[in-house]
Amino acid sequence: MKHLTHSLIVAAMVATSIFAISHAKAAPEARAFGETWQPQAAPVKDQAQVVYYRVGEAGKKPAALVTLNGELHAALLPGMFTRICVQPGTYTLGALLDAPDAQQQNFAEFQAALKPGKTYFVRVNTQADGKPQAVRRIEAERQLPLLRLQQHVLSRSSAVVECRYDEELKVKKASH
Repeated sequence: MKHLTHSLIVAAMVATSIFAISHAKAAPEARAFGETWQPQAAPVKDQAQVVYYRVGEAGKKPAALVTLNGELHAALLPGMFTRICVQPGTYTLGALLDAPDAQQQNFAEFQAALKPGKTYFVRVNTQADGKPQAVRRIEAERQLPLLRLQQHVLSRSSAVVECRYDEELKVKKASH
């Protein structure tokens, strides 16, 4: 039963992504791609944040389907990032390159215990069928300034909440 449920989820995500991408091929509107990466203050204490990103790649590449607890969050294009804010807890992060020959067995997931007020960085590893790869902040912050916020797909993950940041903490760090 679990295999069938997982198959249905993957099939739904692939169909949704194909529909979204096929309709987005006409000249994308400027609002589809947000600002370039800017570091944020830490999330407030009742949230954790995951910055999921994908470095730019030459040539036409399929979207990477990014999931949270098996629910579609984004169809991440090369050169883009997305922010995922959730209540602290344990979550399943997943990704799959949305290629025509995408196979369910290529869908990669891992469990992450997300702590209050913390930010985590995950990169789409396109060399490994889109497998999510946890990355240290210092490495992520070298790659992120070249990327843009992807905002043209609405998250379907029920765990995602609007990001809120501890601006007081940002002001304290800036004054030191």
